[in-house]
Amino acid sequence: MQDREYAARIEAVKQRAHGRWTEILAGLGVDERILKRRNLPCPLCGGTDRFQYSDKFGEGNYHCRQCGPGGGFKLLQAVMGVDFNTALRDVERCLGMMPVTAPSRSCEPSAERMKKLAQRIWNEARSVTVGDEVDRYLSGRGLALPVYPKVLR
Repeated sequence: MQDREYAARIEAVKQRAHGRWTEILAGLGVDERILKRRNLPCPLCGGTDRFQYSDKFGEGNYHCRQCGPGGGFKLLQAVMGVDFNTALRDVERCLGMMPVTAPSRSCEPSAERMKKLAQRIWNEARSVTVGDEVDRYLSGRGLALPVYPKVLR
């Protein structure tokens, strides 16, 4: 995904989530005690009574007297132990937004290309001869032949 598209996706989620972060965080499994009380242990730094969730500006706002202020995405990442992309997908899912995906291209190579590749590999391969690496490998496993067939390479 291109940077502009990604930034637009983030902005769209932020706009849609504005003022709904308490509901979103609770819906995604954040302990509701964190979202309702003051002087709690900080989920980011572990301080015993530094944390307060306020959602003062509608962006999932919180403040820790050690870590400083932050928003809903950062809080979700810390509490759930996920990266930003996972948090973004979770919030999109919670809001009923589906991320835009690029149309998938077939990753399978064409039959003609595979045929050319197989032919090139066959042409570059050498026949097995007595004393070479393949002969020593097979002999070591009890599969030595006096003459190897031409199809074995």
